[in-house]
Amino acid sequence: MGFGYLLLGYLVTFLLTMTANRLGIGSLTLLLGEVLMLLGVINLEKYEKRFFFAKPLLAALLVGGVYQAAREVLTFCKIDLPFFSSALAGTLYNWYLFLFLMLLQAVLLLAIAALAKAVGLLHLRSKAYRNLIFLGLYGLLYLICYLTIAALAAAKPYLTIPMSLCLLLTIVLNLFLFLSCMKNIAPAGEEDPAPKRYRWEFLNKVGDAFERNRREAAESGRAYAEEKLRQKKEAREKKRIQHNKKK
Repeated sequence: MGFGYLLLGYLVTFLLTMTANRLGIGSLTLLLGEVLMLLGVINLEKYEKRFFFAKPLLAALLVGGVYQAAREVLTFCKIDLPFFSSALAGTLYNWYLFLFLMLLQAVLLLAIAALAKAVGLLHLRSKAYRNLIFLGLYGLLYLICYLTIAALAAAKPYLTIPMSLCLLLTIVLNLFLFLSCMKNIAPAGEEDPAPKRYRWEFLNKVGDAFERNRREAAESGRAYAEEKLRQKKEAREKKRIQHNKKK
């Protein structure tokens, strides 16, 4: 359905890139993650039109990834070009990334909330709004820490750790949300792998029983979600036909 690509792309973009940046190859993971998320968004747009708004944001981030790749190559080759190596260029690029990554996450969470509402999975909708609150809190702390505001200068040293923790919490909660969506909203046919087998038969029986119950619950939720999506699609098509008849 697309949540698998979205989950993997988000993981690569927001977690692996942190490590890759220290190795000087952050642009590779950034570009890979953005392409994966773009594939996911293209698939998810079929079920919820709000995912469309993530595509131009990902396109902008891909441009940023290419710019970062150029910076890394020039740094490796020890070539000094002001457009890439100056302190101002670095500052502007960081704000560029912050803006578009914040907007991307907000759009994804709002689209998931709308899709969850459409299929009747209100607990996923609540989680999407909860994550949006943590995302907004992180954005506020980031602005306080990095904007040059004299009145807030004294508070900045105390906000760095809360800001980092808030970012990490937002990333983890989003990953769990995407995973929940993949398991509960994914169309039939996207099967999970078989449970791991152990040497002891007792553990195999326990694992089989747990997997059977989990599959039944997931299948029930998936069937309900599919029916809701089908009804929504039929209503949209009926509305389109009526609109054409009026013309």
